[in-house]
Amino acid sequence: MAHRRKATLLRRHARLQGRRLCAWLLLAGRLQHELIPQHMGRIPWATNNNIAGMGVVAVLLDTGNLVLQFLNGTTIWQSFDHPTDTILPGTRLFLSDKARIIGRLVAWRGPLDPSTGDFSLSLDLSSGHQLVIWHGTMPYTRLSMFSGSTVDGRIYENTIIYEAIVGTGDGFYYEFSVSAGSPYTRLTLDYTGMLRSLSWNNNSSWTTTAEDPSSSCDLYASCGPFGYCDNMGVVATCRCLDGFEPIGLNFSSGCRRIKALECSRQSHFVTLSRMKVPAKSFHVLNRSFDECTAECTINCSCTAYTYTNLNSNDSMADQSRCLIWTTELVDTGKYSNRGENLFVRLADSPVQKNRRLLKIVLPAIACLLILTCIALVGICKYRGKINNGFFIKIQLHFISGIKKFIFSNQTTKE
Repeated sequence: MAHRRKATLLRRHARLQGRRLCAWLLLAGRLQHELIPQHMGRIPWATNNNIAGMGVVAVLLDTGNLVLQFLNGTTIWQSFDHPTDTILPGTRLFLSDKARIIGRLVAWRGPLDPSTGDFSLSLDLSSGHQLVIWHGTMPYTRLSMFSGSTVDGRIYENTIIYEAIVGTGDGFYYEFSVSAGSPYTRLTLDYTGMLRSLSWNNNSSWTTTAEDPSSSCDLYASCGPFGYCDNMGVVATCRCLDGFEPIGLNFSSGCRRIKALECSRQSHFVTLSRMKVPAKSFHVLNRSFDECTAECTINCSCTAYTYTNLNSNDSMADQSRCLIWTTELVDTGKYSNRGENLFVRLADSPVQKNRRLLKIVLPAIACLLILTCIALVGICKYRGKINNGFFIKIQLHFISGIKKFIFSNQTTKE
């Protein structure tokens, strides 16, 4: 393969000056890189395990995972747990776990410089359910939300690419996998802050199948407060959420409410579908949809909420996700084929008040009409019974008269 890519760098910061002879040694169950002969004893890098006894081997698997394991196959260390800027299918990047070192991707300094760069990918600890690409300590772009099952699945030629964030009870991990028979595939965070999914094609080169951020308005908070990045068209564009208007021409200041919210006045929620939910949410545990709605409705400072049923395999974990926002809605987006329903709070307009009044009046009128119809039917049936009795009496009287007439005629003839 002419365009080879280093998936894992074991000596990322230990640079060697000039030409050096070196060796990889497996000593006491620990893999270490040692310089020889003039720098004998200097160890630029080594695994952090130290296993007493014999019977430990290093194996490079077909997946690209370098593992240290006992002769019975038990793994004691693996390179997949220590990624640099690239992960391969099957890698589990532990984002939150009580018993493990939290993993993250860190980009190279430059295209040919593998030392630590400015961009990294890890969990946003303030939210606990959001993957973020960071530029230093500042968010650069936000990625998938935790939903307890597959986050995203896409098809490229004959390859199905899956991305998932899976709960374990002690935390959760990010996993990247592909369908059987797929070409070589990797996920790389490059030195520009771009997270790319790449596949090996028939021309013996890497082809980008997906990338984040996909446009400039996908960058964190690029559309300002209450603005969102509309990805529905050919070119992504900043727009205002329903019920808001732009403050300036370039969306640098975001949007403002057309009608201000007041706690003493009525409000309602507008439903926005297929949305990338805003940043800086507050997670309310163990709520149904109605309870989540009520949680935001009774809180005067609540500006929006969203609710998702989770497909978590962990029976002890919260099976739902109720998120509410009490500040400005920042870094929101809209997609054509994914996203969530976002319920945004707006002040009632005269039209909305009329609609609210109609919702009260129309059912009352409908009930009154139904009762009136029932009463009319009852009256008609009652009158029908009276009329039927009257006609029956007339008919009986008429028949009796005919019988008397016939009997009297027969008597006269005799």
